[in-house]
Amino acid sequence: MAKKELGPGRKHVDELGLESVPTYQRLQKDVRKKFGKVGVETLDLMGEVKVASSRYIHKNKRFDLAMFISGAYDRSIIMNACDWIDQNKELFGETILEIGCDMGFMTTFLAKTFPDRKIVSIDRNQKGIDFARMNCERLGIRNVEFKCTCLNDLDDIHFDTVFTMRVAQENMGSVVEDPMDEFPELSERFAKSLEGYCKKLRTLIGDSGNIISIEKIHMDALFGGYVRAMSRAGLKGNDASHKEVKCTELDIPVVLQCMEFVPSKEDIVDLNVLIDCFVHHISITEAQYLGWDAKIMLPLIAKKLQCGYEIVPKSDGDRCRVAMFIRKCDETCLILYIHREAYVKMECYDISSMDYLISMIQDIVKDAVSCGRFNVTTLIDWPSMLYN
Repeated sequence: MAKKELGPGRKHVDELGLESVPTYQRLQKDVRKKFGKVGVETLDLMGEVKVASSRYIHKNKRFDLAMFISGAYDRSIIMNACDWIDQNKELFGETILEIGCDMGFMTTFLAKTFPDRKIVSIDRNQKGIDFARMNCERLGIRNVEFKCTCLNDLDDIHFDTVFTMRVAQENMGSVVEDPMDEFPELSERFAKSLEGYCKKLRTLIGDSGNIISIEKIHMDALFGGYVRAMSRAGLKGNDASHKEVKCTELDIPVVLQCMEFVPSKEDIVDLNVLIDCFVHHISITEAQYLGWDAKIMLPLIAKKLQCGYEIVPKSDGDRCRVAMFIRKCDETCLILYIHREAYVKMECYDISSMDYLISMIQDIVKDAVSCGRFNVTTLIDWPSMLYN
């Protein structure tokens, strides 16, 4: 049997020498064995900080140590991101700006993939820049210009393509989340926190340029907020390019949202942007949705609130919303929505089940009232949740 040829991403991480480590416990053991006290202290410091940029400062103290730790966390992510780029090479222009190059893992892949193009890679961590240069030298790459600078310090400069990977959350303001947040409300808060970053990206390309974005984000309110912020900056997502890629960090599953954004002079409606991004990846014909799928689908397919209640504990206990809606485009379909802290469920029923659903909702309310531990509020409208 012929040996299966390795993909471009796998070849690249192997060429860089990025090693796979299965668990954090194994990483601690290997770091202690290979690098001694300095390695252990570096891992501890990285675990203590909450700001991602500070983790890079601690990680990038020593080249061999930084390569080992980065490989443990990022090998799968780098490999899959490279594969997506290889499948979408036609999206990249003649001049490329890479934002947040760190040690140059993606820089080196871009440089090898596009050897005749001008590539400028920036990072605000000088050690990361130094290590990226070292990786370029190791691989014989000479078509990259490095600059130690911040995104906001780039003025009066344009590129055909701006490439960003795992940068959005580092440029996002603080957002307080509540388990009872509904999708439109929370995505709007994320959008506002990302608007400055996205507007800056728009200034770096001309009307014929594009943004190539690879972000470690689930299909949730953060991704919804990111897409909305990009749209408000005049950047429309190319849904045909969008792919959700599954990876791992050590033994933890993560996903990448890979997507091209292009300038648009049209008025971009938030709802249309979200529909394009989500309904192509979540079936709209299911009878039941759970978790984030339920939160995302409700504002997209619910039309009119029929009845609903907010149930809030007087002291300790779970908050709850329970409501029934008419479905958009099909008034013979009812939607039952139950949101109790982290538990969220949305189910679709035929209109003939209306009496049954009303009775079930009323029973939930009666139980809450009779025990005397909850305050119950009738929901007259739910405008913040729905896109009309």
